[in-house]
Amino acid sequence: MRLRVAALLLVCAFTACAPSQEGRSDGAPTTVMYPEGAPRIDSDYRSLTDPIGRRRSQVHQGIDFIGEAGMPIIAAADGVVLEATVERCWGPTIAVDHGVDIDGRPLIALYGHLGPMLVKKGDQVARGQQIGALGDNENAFNCIY
Repeated sequence: MRLRVAALLLVCAFTACAPSQEGRSDGAPTTVMYPEGAPRIDSDYRSLTDPIGRRRSQVHQGIDFIGEAGMPIIAAADGVVLEATVERCWGPTIAVDHGVDIDGRPLIALYGHLGPMLVKKGDQVARGQQIGALGDNENAFNCIY
């Protein structure tokens, strides 16, 4: 069974998160190359349509990936776990403070729609470390379909 996970929600505290059409502030291109075998992106950041074609009420603030139940969810960067909790909408969710982004803005990632969570509040995580796994709970929470 193929499941959907909103594996990463980026929150830029104190600043707007809108992507620049002109690239990063240092002039570098914004094109991203995905490694072979990487999970498929099901819904992009700032998209106005959900994965099943419905119009969103606001721009999407995350990136949704497709994966199998049990698929490892890994930390995008080094950081500190702010919380690991079960949210009413997203289900099991891990919030990680990843410090600042390349432009010096605070970067916090929410890894949501999970199954097992392998970290707890206060844990240090390393880039690439497994912090959870995709669960088989898409019918258990009202924002997973």
